Amino acid sequence: MFDDCAVLPHFNLDGDHEPLPVAVAALRAAIANADAVLFCTPEYAGTLPGSLKNLLDWTIGGTEFTDKPVAWAKIAADPRRGKGAYATLATVLGYVQAQVVASACRHVPISSEMVGPGGLVADPAAHEAISQTLQAILRRHVELPVACTLGPDDGAERMRRWHQLVKRAAPIARRIGYQLEVRFQSGPGVLEELEALAAAEQQCCAFVTWTVDVDSGHPVLHVEASPDQPDNIEPIATLFGARG
Repeated sequence: MFDDCAVLPHFNLDGDHEPLPVAVAALRAAIANADAVLFCTPEYAGTLPGSLKNLLDWTIGGTEFTDKPVAWAKIAADPRRGKGAYATLATVLGYVQAQVVASACRHVPISSEMVGPGGLVADPAAHEAISQTLQAILRRHVELPVACTLGPDDGAERMRRWHQLVKRAAPIARRIGYQLEVRFQSGPGVLEELEALAAAEQQCCAFVTWTVDVDSGHPVLHVEASPDQPDNIEPIATLFGARG
């Protein structure tokens, strides 16, 4: 557990070089030495609290998160709360090329009544849910949707390519039910790589449809799940930090 958010200096790009501030060096070392990273954060004003965003900003200049399995547990008692924070978190994790373990990201509602003395939660159901989250993330590879024909190694390589494209082309994603639209910034090779990845996904993940077109000069990815199985699009939407 990293509990030194309060001692991290305010992020300054000019200061992101060796020697790093002591707290920043400790943060990056902790990430590098971890097998996986699990996030749990409240939502503040519709997005991440400033202290956590500051922590994440200090990781952008390093490679500690690259291919690192990550997940999050949303503990808001109200399932409608927290979406903004975790959408922002997904976007930042895409920039640092972390491997989001979709099967480990889940809602574990914790009400105030469940928090005992000392801030500890003793509820057995909550413990079981968090245990399942930890077990899923420690498998150390991105979970692919049911019926995907890729193996873990091929899936990890595919995810690396997606993360590189996301980092390079800064897409804006929007989800409406079982449909996902991802609009990429145009640039050299972006359309070609997007078309290649979409075609590869269509071959191994035929439970959703993948199409690419161009709108006003921007490459656009369309992903559509079956109306009666909308959850199949969830890990894909998570990859792109889609709001909906």
